[in-house]
Amino acid sequence: MQLLPTFTTFLLILASSATASPTPVVSAKRTCTTVYPTLQVPVDSSAPDRVYGSSSEVTVWKNSSGNRNMLFKFDIPIGSSNCKLKFHAVANPPIAISGTITINAYSLTSTFVSSTSWNSKPARAGLAGTADISVSNTAPTEQTVVTQMCNSGTINYELEAPTMGSIGLTSDANNGFYMTYGC
Repeated sequence: MQLLPTFTTFLLILASSATASPTPVVSAKRTCTTVYPTLQVPVDSSAPDRVYGSSSEVTVWKNSSGNRNMLFKFDIPIGSSNCKLKFHAVANPPIAISGTITINAYSLTSTFVSSTSWNSKPARAGLAGTADISVSNTAPTEQTVVTQMCNSGTINYELEAPTMGSIGLTSDANNGFYMTYGC
């Protein structure tokens, strides 16, 4: 009966594998990728045909004469996920801001170019997010304005102040609007 010891060994192996605990899978912590706008263009309702061109100066305001909005273009790899439009400022930043300003970010139906004016800007697809932005003299400020899926290659926003107020800054790695994805 050579078959019996082989069969017994098979049963022992089968029994030991059934009671073995699974090896835990350690997920690598995902890191965010940060991108800055590839194009920033101011548009002004009080000068609707004026072309300001690409600018590192971010100015968003609303007053009795109209609105100055900013168009932002971000290039994101196709298939990316978890996109966030954020605002960041260092402590005591060189930013002109009137108290706390509400910023609405609208997704745009198409892209834009540096020669875009108020009258030629793309239509809004819808409100993507809102944030009340203020800055601190003692601590850095970071606020998320929009959180969305991002599976297209280019994401375009129009930033607007829906109520009276203003913010003005030079956009750089320390101050301004940027996007993260993949986190």
